Order: sequence, then structure tokens, then C-alpha cells
Amino acid sequence: MASRRRDATRELDPIDEVARLLALNLKRDRGLQEVIVELEGVGIRQARIAELLGTTGGYVSVALGRAKAPAKPTKKSKSATGSKGTG
Repeated sequence: MASRRRDATRELDPIDEVARLLALNLKRDRGLQEVIVELEGVGIRQARIAELLGTTGGYVSVALGRAKAPAKPTKKSKSATGSKGTG
């Protein structure tokens, strides 16, 4: 826990500070997964995305995997009008 506090209190490089502020702005306007996909799409490494967004590399990896996976079809409910009646 102490290492996390040291990271939070260390002074950031001005460019890194601007990058984090821009990432924060993106997070407010969109969902985190959408931001992750966009950042990866412009060539930012997964580890850097995690650092900028304050999350883990594993979270970024899973978010990218889910975004790239084909959507699963939803189950159709049986329609009362579509089934044959017992008359």
C-alpha cells in the first residue's frame, strides 16, 4: 500500500500530466471500454492505457478482448402467435 501512496504523490512529467487529464476527460464522456478501444486504436500500448486510466493491464486486456469478440446472439422468446394452437 505504501508504494501506491508514493506513486500518487510523485510529481508527474508535464506531458504525462496532460495525457492523464485528456484520458480523464475521455472517461467522463464515454464508457471506459470505448475509451480503451479508441486509445489502443491509435497505437497506445495496453500497459500505458492502464496507467493513463488508472486501471490494471488485465482490465485493459479483457476490455479489448470483449470489444473484439463477435456479439453473441440473444435468445428469442417464443411468440404466442407464432406457435400452433391446439384449437
